[in-house]
Amino acid sequence: GDLSALHARVQHDNLLVRNANLNKDISVQGVKMATARLYPVISLRNTNVDSQNYFSNDEGTLSSGNTNQAITLSLNFNIFNGGATRRAIAEAKLKQEIAQLGVEEQLSEAQKLVSNAFDIFSTNSSVYKLSSKASENARIALEISESGYSDGVVGSLDYRALEVAYQNARVQELQALQVWRASFMEVQRLVGALRAPIN
Repeated sequence: GDLSALHARVQHDNLLVRNANLNKDISVQGVKMATARLYPVISLRNTNVDSQNYFSNDEGTLSSGNTNQAITLSLNFNIFNGGATRRAIAEAKLKQEIAQLGVEEQLSEAQKLVSNAFDIFSTNSSVYKLSSKASENARIALEISESGYSDGVVGSLDYRALEVAYQNARVQELQALQVWRASFMEVQRLVGALRAPIN
């Protein structure tokens, strides 16, 4: 794909960028939790107390029981705590800003790495195409010389030199293909495509 499409994929699929975004989301929740301390808290509590009394004498055993149930509704206000709540909110907001900068930094770094890897991939693609063309030309030259060799026009040393040239061209083509594929895998790794899907 083109570089802009790869950059879009980095934003969603690169593992370091995903982790930075997760850290940012956690920091947003931290601000919400710190801010929540400014508001009153309502709590509801249900209490059950069972008591049993047993009495024994010569004539037998007697028991009596008592059950008390209470529901308590309480409303708590954070009137003054030495500014701890305000400090906690300020600290949580600072962490959120740092986390946001972390996302931007990770995204920028990941996109730079992908851009460099894509340039290398494009260069290796061109090298492979050139080496493939050179291999094809060497094969054609060898085929043309075969008829001349059988007619005695091309000597055995010249024919052998063309065979070796074709073999060398094929080796270079295969090496260029391997390098090209490795650079493709590096682009995919940096984008984040080389991992198991997340459910």
